[in-house]
Formats: sequence, structure tokens, C-alpha cells
Amino acid sequence: MALNDAAVRAAKLRRADYKIADGHGLYLLHETQTGSRLWNLAHRFSGQQKKLSFGGYRVVGLADARAKREEARRVDGLDPAQAPRQTGAN
Repeated sequence: MALNDAAVRAAKLRRADYKIADGHGLYLLHETQTGSRLWNLAHRFSGQQKKLSFGGYRVVGLADARAKREEARRVDGLDPAQAPRQTGAN
């Protein structure tokens, strides 16, 4: 189920860290220690599970996180976490 901005804002602190999924590997990690909400992308490269971080919720909005997810998915044959360094882009 795709997230909306109201659902992200309404996320409450719990006793343990938890994830709110958006789809295609994108999720919002809600950390209990700091109260922060961080965008992450779960993906596989060479058979290994990896995680790519996009930043905090206040800095990176839902639309921006989805755009970054799509950009990371467009990289063919490269690890999305390493792609900017491998292609020379900043």
C-alpha cells in the first residue's frame, strides 16, 4: 500500500523501531531512540540484501524519496549505492 503524507506525519513513537512501507523497497524507518524518521531503500545486488539511505523525513519529502527510488532503480548493472561514484556524477 502506498503511503501518503498524512500517514507519515501521523506515525507515532513505539517501544521498538519500525518500518512503514511505501512500495518497491522504499520504506520509512521510525527510530525510537531519537524519534527520527529516515527514508531507506531495500534492494539486492549480486544476491546480497543492501540498504540505501535517502535522508530524514523533514529534509526529504515523500515525493522526493519516491523520485530517488526511481532514480536508483534505473541504474542498470550497477549497485545503486555505488552508482554515483562509479559514473562520476555528484
